[in-house]
Amino acid sequence: MPVNVDSLNDAVSDALASSIEALLASYGLEDLTGWATGLLSSGASADRVELELEQQPAFQRRFRAVFSRREQNLPPVSPAEILAYERQVAELESFYGLPEGTIDAQEAMINDQGYNELQAAVAQEVAFRQADPETQAIAREFYGMGGTQGELLGALLNESVGLPVVQQRIQAAQVASQARVQGFGELTRQEAEQLAGRGVDVDVARQTFGLLSRSEQLTRDFTRAELLSLAAGEAPATQRLEEARQEAQAAFTGGGGFAGGVAGLGVAE
Repeated sequence: MPVNVDSLNDAVSDALASSIEALLASYGLEDLTGWATGLLSSGASADRVELELEQQPAFQRRFRAVFSRREQNLPPVSPAEILAYERQVAELESFYGLPEGTIDAQEAMINDQGYNELQAAVAQEVAFRQADPETQAIAREFYGMGGTQGELLGALLNESVGLPVVQQRIQAAQVASQARVQGFGELTRQEAEQLAGRGVDVDVARQTFGLLSRSEQLTRDFTRAELLSLAAGEAPATQRLEEARQEAQAAFTGGGGFAGGVAGLGVAE
């Protein structure tokens, strides 16, 4: 049976048009279907349509990460990769109960942030939301962060701040919170940050500030710096406290209020 060339060409053209239409639909750019089919009707190839598609403002808005990464000389990403990343981000938001659109997936790609980094940032946001109100209040007081959902996440994903910095700030807020809750008193932002930098975390802070608040008689002659050194479990402050405890035991039968010693006070040897 002879092949009708015109019919074959029409079938190929229809298949090509359907393919381009499906591609645009997957991009959410159905409005460009008329433009693309018109270009195909004029004899343009599929490669030419895809090439000129990049020049369309609607495409540039939809896949801005393609162009921003190109300008920054970052490894290129395709629209398909962007769509896949957006699906991952949507699943991440759903898993952690975040409102849809909390994370700007393309902005994350522009900042070259991988999925694991996003996941760690989201987990940190959720953990902060579950932290005690005192920690959250101090974080707002010290850093003005965490007032609204997603604000902390924004800081985590901000290249000028980032995950390590935010984690350190939260740790400092937790330390200051425990100093307040355990009855030791208020810490300045600088003091809290110094203790966090010296390895004091929320669990250590809970224990050490609780012990210090119950040992005021033994530490009444200690300087502020020595008290903070005790909170970090550092010698010679811990040695001086032990000496004060031994003196109190010698002076009063049965020992003083800190007779249990300084074991477990802080994190340093």
